[in-house]
Amino acid sequence: SQRLAQRIHPAVPGLAEVYVYLAARIGEPVDHPWIDVQVVLHEGVALADVEAAVRATVEAEAEGFGEFRVRLSRGEFPVC
Repeated sequence: SQRLAQRIHPAVPGLAEVYVYLAARIGEPVDHPWIDVQVVLHEGVALADVEAAVRATVEAEAEGFGEFRVRLSRGEFPVC
């Protein structure tokens, strides 16, 4: 979730803060989690201004979750 938030924040102008929550669902593959994104917007920015870009960034990153899972299990990313 931290890595995804770090991808979204610089990619989408108008975001002051980004929070990403990931949760695995019973019976679903671990690389297809439930994803929730919360954003804090800069003054004068509306959710409609950033929603499509946030969604596109999440979808693009989600495509690589399988590869990320493999790399994470190899220890290529810090856990904390």
